[in-house]
Amino acid sequence: MGPIVGGLLLDNWAWPIVFVINVPIVVVGIAATLLLVPESKAPGRIPLDPLGAVISVVGLVALVYAIIEQPSLGWSDPAIAGSFLLAAVMAITFVAWERRVAHPMLDVSLFRNRRFSAASLSVTLAFFALNGAMFFLTLYLQQVKGYSALETGVRFISIAIGVALASALAAPLTMRYGARIATALGLGVVAVGMALFSTLGVESGDLAIMGVLSVTAVGLGLAMTPATDAIMGALPREKFGVGSAVNDVTREVGGALGVAILGSVFSAGYANRMAPTVASLPAGVAEVARESLAGATAIAGQLAGTAGVTLLETARTAFVGAMATTSLIGVGFAVLGAIVALGFLPDRATASDTAMELSSTTVTLDGHAATSEAV
Repeated sequence: MGPIVGGLLLDNWAWPIVFVINVPIVVVGIAATLLLVPESKAPGRIPLDPLGAVISVVGLVALVYAIIEQPSLGWSDPAIAGSFLLAAVMAITFVAWERRVAHPMLDVSLFRNRRFSAASLSVTLAFFALNGAMFFLTLYLQQVKGYSALETGVRFISIAIGVALASALAAPLTMRYGARIATALGLGVVAVGMALFSTLGVESGDLAIMGVLSVTAVGLGLAMTPATDAIMGALPREKFGVGSAVNDVTREVGGALGVAILGSVFSAGYANRMAPTVASLPAGVAEVARESLAGATAIAGQLAGTAGVTLLETARTAFVGAMATTSLIGVGFAVLGAIVALGFLPDRATASDTAMELSSTTVTLDGHAATSEAV
């Protein structure tokens, strides 16, 4: 419902309304949580880790900023080099601090568990590819196809349907073949969907667009259910909260990096394709046309005769060309996720695997020792 409601709001009000609309939703969510959700917490009081949180946020902000701005500023720019250096320093500092502090925000020793780390990486790569694609697909639908925000949101219904149907199929598939095969299969379908993105052109119709979205969504639904189960099943019951948090963080970090990296690749590809056409335009005007399709469209509207039509057609062709190239890069990341799942994600964790990989995976259940898998 998010894209549809967002599109409806944007068609009728200014863009800040999409943030305001969340306030009543959050209020309802808080009330429903307090009234309906049963309590679940680890024994004892565990303090927060504010320093760990600050270090992680600073590192991620620096990394995403550097990736986004690098195509326009260049590798030699001090801000880019400094941001990448800061991100690396913060990553090392975060790991060191989390290993030292008594109650870490993220227990990095959990990643010694092959099942946990492989599933987390698979989720990260899946959302890396998907969110990167969704970023330029939204622009494609509105700027190339000319759809309104609401019309674009309606076409995203196929994503919700695809994920819902595939998630229902993923559970029996995982029970029969195991998380390794199910996750790899899902990521393979995501790769197929990303490859199909590269076939979309200026004249592609709704059937082709929604078909691409549906295939990608089915792959995501097939992959996420067993991967999430693998993350949670690798942990003892008292660490379920940490597992759930890591599962969410991997999606958000993967998505953010996907938008940053694939978005930067896409922007650079579009600019390179536009360079010959705008070479004869004044420097400032040419820069606007090379930065985005929206800029090129605005410039084309101000040019007389066939020059404006030619610029607009070139810009739209450059856009879908850059989208195709970037989609194929996304295919590589989805395939990498499938390889990780096949190579490192066990079908089912055994008691010996769990004991070897995570020393704290036994809990007491009715007086008997039980592995996290049994719990």
